[in-house]
Amino acid sequence: MNLQNAMSRVFGIDTRALASFRIGIGSLLLIDLGMRLRDLEAHYTDQGVLPLEMLRKRMGDSWQWSIHGFGGSATFQLVLFALAAVVAVAFLIGYHSRIAAIISWVLLVSLHARNPYVVNGGDVLLRLLLFWSIFLTLDRHLSVRSWREGRLDSRVEVSLASAGMLIQIGLLYWMSGYFKIQGTWLNADTLEKILQSDSYVKPIAYSVVGYPQWLAMMGWAALWGELLLPILIFSPFWTKPIRLFAVMFFFAFHLGIELTLTVGLFSFTSWMAWLLFVPKDLWDRIWPPRLEGLSAESSARRKRALWKQRGVNVIAGSALVFVCWANLVTLREPWVKQINSNFLSSVGDVVVLRQRWNLFPRPLTHDGWFIGVARLADGRTVDLFRDGEVADWTSYNKPKYVSKQFPNHRWRKYYRGIIFSSRTNLRDPLSWYLIRKWNSSHGLNEQIESFELHYMEEIGEDGEDEERYRQRFLSEIEVPSDEARKEETEVDSKEGNQS
Repeated sequence: MNLQNAMSRVFGIDTRALASFRIGIGSLLLIDLGMRLRDLEAHYTDQGVLPLEMLRKRMGDSWQWSIHGFGGSATFQLVLFALAAVVAVAFLIGYHSRIAAIISWVLLVSLHARNPYVVNGGDVLLRLLLFWSIFLTLDRHLSVRSWREGRLDSRVEVSLASAGMLIQIGLLYWMSGYFKIQGTWLNADTLEKILQSDSYVKPIAYSVVGYPQWLAMMGWAALWGELLLPILIFSPFWTKPIRLFAVMFFFAFHLGIELTLTVGLFSFTSWMAWLLFVPKDLWDRIWPPRLEGLSAESSARRKRALWKQRGVNVIAGSALVFVCWANLVTLREPWVKQINSNFLSSVGDVVVLRQRWNLFPRPLTHDGWFIGVARLADGRTVDLFRDGEVADWTSYNKPKYVSKQFPNHRWRKYYRGIIFSSRTNLRDPLSWYLIRKWNSSHGLNEQIESFELHYMEEIGEDGEDEERYRQRFLSEIEVPSDEARKEETEVDSKEGNQS
């Protein structure tokens, strides 16, 4: 077997796949910005749930960084959002795609660091795929470059960058399978229990849990698919049929996830990733190659770029080694301590390539819903999570669809985080945000005077005689009256004049 041909089959990516990937990722960047824009004030300004002061305390002496952390105003964030949108459009249409990829990656990393409490696995995957795209030729088709230079020929790109991209995708699934083995996925009812997690599931999930035998089979298929296929896709033998099967398997796998669980853009980003594994022969049928070839100018430019490409390969190769290390140190094995490194962890904070793919290793250990008890100026007590209905946290009136308590998956990620003791500092800022949001849209008689945040945690199952719910108190806020706020302002002013 010719080694060069084998490397091309195993680590090569068709340029038509790269172009389709570029368009898909560029579209997801714009969709992501649009979704985040709705919560710009809440998630990324000083008037939201994570003021800059709290963010800086969190970062401490780490090497983490965020351009979005240079300002706490909505205007500042809007400027960065607009810049990110412009660059994402440039990336999508293939206008200086490498430069656009670099800037988009920097702004995405910065945005994630501004509020890490709303970042989920889909965000991490999008960030990593965008990083690897920096080193690949994404604009040979359906791009401004291809329009300017004439139709560019199709080829398979083989480099350390293409190997890094494909290995990164394989690591995602293999590590996810590993953590499932470490969790409870060897039990036949794990998938069924996950689909009973009210905080995550969509309405259709309540219908499919009535078929436990089918769910057990699907759970086993998901587990062994994640463990075996990420290895088999790099086989030099029967590469095409294996990859075609893997692409179809994981497209169906993520379709099932998307239909039943709220996972943000994770499924869509994963679909874009699997486009890169579609074999050249299939692309030839879908998108027949043209025979015009490259212009003389383009060919000459490729020769001049040889040393530049070698430098790119050095960076990509170093990143690949780091990514493999970053995944190894997340393994729950005794020898991991020997390869761990505080310095490399700090480097990981800078290049943002650290990752941990423990995606649903077991059913939720904490599930339930939130109650926001607000006492208004007119004497009423209402629940902010039920559109101002009368608050009643003693009757255990569980919402029909708990996941609909959260405006979107980012809010769900944030709320899910504050129930843990390690994030108690996030509870009061969230309460103050909810108070401000309510007061800004209601009259004087309906202003909030005090607020309590509760979490109703499920501790039993349907049909059990024992207590099914446990009320957990999270936060309490007393809102100063107008007179009290005025007195505080006057005291502060006098103290300032004296000083």
